[in-house]
Amino acid sequence: MAATGKVWLCGPFRDLAPFEAAELSLRQAGIVPCYGPHDLPATADPDAAARARIARMMDCESVCLLDGWSSDAVADFEHTVAKRVGMRCVPLVILLSAGG
Repeated sequence: MAATGKVWLCGPFRDLAPFEAAELSLRQAGIVPCYGPHDLPATADPDAAARARIARMMDCESVCLLDGWSSDAVADFEHTVAKRVGMRCVPLVILLSAGG
């Protein structure tokens, strides 16, 4: 189950630490992670932020599900969109155990 191209990190966006840890692990496995955008102000409209994240996700080949993704409304929406457009969605632990 090797990942090719960029992999979107999907999870609760309240804390960047899990994203940064996943990014490091994936890069070490030879996988190119993508998440964000980080350039939106904290006061950005939630709908605008969700649209920006979906736009970036569409540049990826697959989706890496981080712990807690299903309890976050935007991450759940990302997952729904990804599945709808035929993107492969894989939990981080499985993606890493598959060797990239």
